[in-house]
Amino acid sequence: MAEKVACGDSTIYSFCRQAVDPTQRYQLRRAPKGPWSLPTEIDFTETVAWQEYDVPPFNTTSKKCFRSIAEGFMDPRFGVNEGQFMHNLVHITVGGHMQLLTMASNDPIFYVHHAQIDRMCAKWQWVHCKSSVDYPENDVPCQGPKDNIYASLPPKPLDLYLNPPGYFGYSYSDQALWEPSPCQPAS
Repeated sequence: MAEKVACGDSTIYSFCRQAVDPTQRYQLRRAPKGPWSLPTEIDFTETVAWQEYDVPPFNTTSKKCFRSIAEGFMDPRFGVNEGQFMHNLVHITVGGHMQLLTMASNDPIFYVHHAQIDRMCAKWQWVHCKSSVDYPENDVPCQGPKDNIYASLPPKPLDLYLNPPGYFGYSYSDQALWEPSPCQPAS
């Protein structure tokens, strides 16, 4: 099978061959926008401080929970004030392909950005002693702990993603600088 890259703006299934002919694919586009600024270290720290992973109604309007704030639907300072923050703010600020669900992963910035989001999740787990057992039970379609994250990916339950990085075989080099975790034995 030929290697593919996402190259359409309309659906998640819009792909094209990675071809030499540039008319068969888009060139990488960035269109930085303002007046937004990128999330700060204070925003990162305030996001990590929220203890609950998710709360009803388990969607983009959920307030005062880590998931909704980390994804960027709520202000990290207050856990309310719908807008564009954290994760979403970076996609919007970089602009271009980073704003398009079907195209964002073609931009190398996507991977640096998502590594930082993963680091933020790892720190949240460290600070609050969270793991897959803390994924909230709910009956919202595609939001339950045993539901698949995306139908187009290999089947993995959502609660799997609440395992710490060590579960997946990696760690963060600055983890030794993180405040002591209440769930880790004192050294």
